[in-house]
Amino acid sequence: MGTKKIRSFLDEMDALLPHKDKHNIVEAKASHIITSSINMVQLIKENYPPAQADELIKRFYLAIKNGNPRKFQHGIKKFKDD
Repeated sequence: MGTKKIRSFLDEMDALLPHKDKHNIVEAKASHIITSSINMVQLIKENYPPAQADELIKRFYLAIKNGNPRKFQHGIKKFKDD
């Protein structure tokens, strides 16, 4: 199948599927991200001593809030180096 045929087929399939509105898409993605974040916090708590877990969780939340994943990565690196 050529690229044009595949694209045409995908376009046809897309036209047949009901389109979700932006609110449903945002709600679904947010739900998945929140669930993943809760699981991440639990994973941190299970794998680090309480003081380190508290710091990593704080860095995790700040990384999300500030849009800067390096905050969290720096914390992980700090504990890996210890």
